[in-house]
Amino acid sequence: QIRGSALSIMEFDEKTYQLIEKYLSGELKGQERIDFENRIESIPQLKEEIGLHKELFDHFDEGYEVIENDPEIATFLKGKEAQNFKGKLEVALSGSKPKESVQKTTTPAKVRQLGWKPLAAAACLLLMVGVFFFMNPGSSDSPEKLYAYYNQHDNMNMVQKGVDTESLSEIQEAFNGKDYPSVQKLLQPVLTSINENDPFYFDLKLAEGISLLEQGKNKEAENIFKNLKEGDFLDAPKASWYHVLSLIKQGQKEIAFQAIEKYLQTGNKYKAKEMQSILKKL
Repeated sequence: QIRGSALSIMEFDEKTYQLIEKYLSGELKGQERIDFENRIESIPQLKEEIGLHKELFDHFDEGYEVIENDPEIATFLKGKEAQNFKGKLEVALSGSKPKESVQKTTTPAKVRQLGWKPLAAAACLLLMVGVFFFMNPGSSDSPEKLYAYYNQHDNMNMVQKGVDTESLSEIQEAFNGKDYPSVQKLLQPVLTSINENDPFYFDLKLAEGISLLEQGKNKEAENIFKNLKEGDFLDAPKASWYHVLSLIKQGQKEIAFQAIEKYLQTGNKYKAKEMQSILKKL
């Protein structure tokens, strides 16, 4: 929440607002900065206005990451409909200025990059995002869409000089080629001949879980990921990520929500941004 009320703060001309933006972004230098700081000290309302802008900037810098990380919202904001809507809002919210005088942007810019009052920018951005959700009801809540967007699997790279085997090569080739039934078939004899101490055990079990997940055997996959994430493996965070995906694919949003919160509390960085993005959607 932002402190104070914009209605209680006096209006300033456009040049002053530009100076505020430059001052807060660190672009104001030398004597110009000194003169502006002297002006701030002599005008309490200006000091209060700067404080309000700083809070808005801080909140939008923090919150904008969510928008930037949401592919559906980002695509919508770059579209023609959103840009037309944005132009009309800029005119309305900036005091009915002529359309020619409003600074144009072709991409969704942060508040600092807009050449008009931050409160108007805030209203514009929030309304545009609101229109997105009005036009796309439930789009972010669909388990199928969530899983489809995030199921981008890294290629396997187990085969190395000195430890190459025909079995590993075949498994790796099948997995990277997305031939998941073959992966599962090829894995069975290999997994029965090794244990958890084998250097390839984690990668092979993870590949098995992913293959099961892609074939719709979601519960079996979930159990594999759960065992791997609870094991003493260096790459356990990868299993935590796939455990969440398996829960999402099954529509278990509440359990996935709790699993993500628990994961983020550990401080692990692997897929942390993606986890936060999913958390917002859930």
